[in-house]
Amino acid sequence: MAKKNQMSYDLYFWREERNLKNDPQDVIETLSADKPIAGIATFSRDKIREKFKLDFPGIVDGDISLDWEGEGSYFQVSFTHADKMSVNCIIVTCGYKLLDSPDTMNRIIDVGSHFGCALYDPQTNERYQQPNSQPVE
Repeated sequence: MAKKNQMSYDLYFWREERNLKNDPQDVIETLSADKPIAGIATFSRDKIREKFKLDFPGIVDGDISLDWEGEGSYFQVSFTHADKMSVNCIIVTCGYKLLDSPDTMNRIIDVGSHFGCALYDPQTNERYQQPNSQPVE
């Protein structure tokens, strides 16, 4: 297996409507090809963009992605699409130095949790527990 680029750190967020028991890496590969998976929730891309703008003032909205700089690093938000208006996965690519700012990392995770999404960290191959609370959409 090729060595992971240590310049960035990727985070993936999606919400399962039922326990799918799919391998998270397989989910990412399918969703990254913009192929929907039955049982994975979809969200309004605009609502997700609004939440990031609210929680990260100064984030630059480039429509297809959101770019934020701070804490000596950066992150970029992109999406996989279920259709023209909705997304089924939020992808956050962070500068590796952002790991030194747990407050910023937790704010990113809080945005995903706001939509009822669990975090998948491909660097550790761990998908964290999905929030129990009802997502706000």
